Amino acid sequence: MAVKICKEYKVSYEFQQKALDECGIKKGCIFHPDGCKPPKCLLAFTYNFTGEVIEYEISSFLKENLSNRYIAIGFSDDQEMMHMTLNTTGSLLIAVSFICVFIAENGKWTGKNFPKGIHAILGMTASIGAFLQPIMGIYRCTPKHKLRILFNCAHAILGYGSFICAAASIWCATYPPFSYKLGVNEDYGIVPRSLIITFWVITVITAITLETLSILKNQLKLYSTNAKYNYLQRVQLATVIGFILIALIFVSGLVYIIAA
Repeated sequence: MAVKICKEYKVSYEFQQKALDECGIKKGCIFHPDGCKPPKCLLAFTYNFTGEVIEYEISSFLKENLSNRYIAIGFSDDQEMMHMTLNTTGSLLIAVSFICVFIAENGKWTGKNFPKGIHAILGMTASIGAFLQPIMGIYRCTPKHKLRILFNCAHAILGYGSFICAAASIWCATYPPFSYKLGVNEDYGIVPRSLIITFWVITVITAITLETLSILKNQLKLYSTNAKYNYLQRVQLATVIGFILIALIFVSGLVYIIAA
C-alpha cells in the first residue's frame, strides 16, 4: 500500500484537477455531497481497475483548510511491499503481546527455571529478532549492490532463528504450570502439543513450498514465460492465504481449549 500526501495548496489543487478530468473516461468517481462539482465538493473518491493492480484516490477540497491535501492509496501484488507490510504488522503485534505479558505478570520477571524462564527468554529473543527485521529492511542496500548477499543471509538467519525460538517458546507452554490452563494433567498437554506439532509441520511445508515457487519464478523470468509465471504467482498467493487460514484455526483451537 502506498500513500502520498501533498500539503502544498497549488500543487495539490492542480493534481486533483488533473486526476478528476479522467472521471468517466479512465476511472470511476464518487463525489461528496452528491451532484457537486469540483472544487466545491468536500471529497472525491476515484477508483480504477488495471489488471493486477487496483488504484484508489481520495481528494479533499475543504475550503477552510488552505493546506489542501491529496492522498493516493494503491494496492498491488508486489512481494516486497507485502513482505514489508507483514513484517511491520508482526512487529506491532509483538509490541502488543509484550504489553499484555507485563500487565499479566505485574511487570515482574517470572523466574529462570523451566518452563517459565526458558519460555520468557525464547519469546523475547524471537520478538527482538522479528522487531529488527523491518528495521533491517529499511536500511538494506540495493538488489545489485555487492554486499546485498550479506544482507540476504543475515535477513534469512535472523528470520529463521526467530521462527525457531518462537516455536520452542510455544512448546514450553505445554508444560506445567502453563498446561494447567489448558486443562491437562501433571505430565504433559497432549491436545495442545498435537496442535502445535501439526501447525509447525504445516508451517515448514509452507515455507519450503514458497521458497520453491520463488526459485521457479526467478527461473521463468529469464525465459519470459509470462503465463507460467502468473500461474506460479497465483499458486504462491493461494499458499499464503491457506496458511493464514490454518493459523487462524490453530489459534481458535487453543483459545477453545483454554476456555473449555
